[in-house]
Amino acid sequence: MRTKKTDKRHLYLSSLIVVISFYHAVTFATPHQTLNLDELNEALTSINRAPSDLARDSIRKPIETL
Repeated sequence: MRTKKTDKRHLYLSSLIVVISFYHAVTFATPHQTLNLDELNEALTSINRAPSDLARDSIRKPIETL
């Protein structure tokens, strides 16, 4: 049988894990990456892309989105 003390410990531990995970995700994110338009255009026009993806690019506007 679980006690209130045990429940509080589980809640504390769970909260700590969430905070550490979030901190790790935020700390190691790279928000200031530069976008190389030449590489992006090369990837978008690659022969390895599916024709259906190429057709949707006019609607999706991948360069403008990125």
